[in-house]
Amino acid sequence: MSRQKTINKIKRAFKAKEESLYLSHLNLDSIPKEIGLLDRLKSLNLSGNNLNSLPQAIEKMEFLEELNLGNNKFDDVPSEIDELISLKNLNLEKNLLTDLPSEIGKLLNLETLKLNDNQITNLPSEIGNLINLKDLDLMSNELKILPSEIGKLHNLDMLSLDFNQLSDLPQSITELSNLTYLGLSYNRLSQPPSVIWELETLTFLILNGNHIANLSSEIKNLAELLHLEICDNTLSTLPPEIGKLSNLEELLLHTNNISVLPKEIGQLSSLQWLNLSGNQLTELPKEICQLKELEELDIDDNPIKNIPDETKRMGIKAILKYLKNSFEG
Repeated sequence: MSRQKTINKIKRAFKAKEESLYLSHLNLDSIPKEIGLLDRLKSLNLSGNNLNSLPQAIEKMEFLEELNLGNNKFDDVPSEIDELISLKNLNLEKNLLTDLPSEIGKLLNLETLKLNDNQITNLPSEIGNLINLKDLDLMSNELKILPSEIGKLHNLDMLSLDFNQLSDLPQSITELSNLTYLGLSYNRLSQPPSVIWELETLTFLILNGNHIANLSSEIKNLAELLHLEICDNTLSTLPPEIGKLSNLEELLLHTNNISVLPKEIGQLSSLQWLNLSGNQLTELPKEICQLKELEELDIDDNPIKNIPDETKRMGIKAILKYLKNSFEG
């Protein structure tokens, strides 16, 4: 879109007293200063352009609640954003950011902050000022460590840290008393950070693609867990305490080195999906037949001997029936 057409669109929005403006995927290199006319705007979408700066006039948008700058060419967070104190949702995904300025801590009303797919190496301590933050997405960056101040985000519900370089988490993570989702896939974890076992509100835990060889018996503390993913690791077994997760609905463990399952797996009374493919299992415990809610069972690519190949080919119902007959026999 030409610069003049962009200005005309802004003026039309001004005359119509619109509260939302979409200027996404228009191949824009800059935003005209006329954007400042829209001082009552609540939502501005500038994603999918070629922007690396914003006009100072943006600062006038004191009522702006949602700003999408994703998929542009920002290598710094625009300083003009610091003045947007009403912002609730800020999207800076898929840019060229290497760090986050301390001024981000001024955005006290932020509830969602998307910073995924950048090159961020560290976070400022001021991140802890964002006490209303509910969703923090830091996937696909270069983080090796998190500041302890992240523990101040007491309203945080979702924390996505997949595809970074983390080998541990700060102790302050245990203070995230409302956290339900934690993604740590494809980091540098040799074991799940011990602080995870204190996050008793977790319902989703994703740990794929690390170097995890075993799980602590403390996993029993995560009684609210609905979904657990630890695929593409080096697990050889599971602790018996896994059976304490009575609310667990989905357990994905494919591509590990698991050779034995504890009989307590039969205590997962809510389990609906169990993926064990790509392991070293020579048998399935008979107790799996006790999983009354199980709808999907994947055991491909295992050298299982205690179930006939013909039964495997017939699917989950036949497998569970065979195990039940063995269990009762």
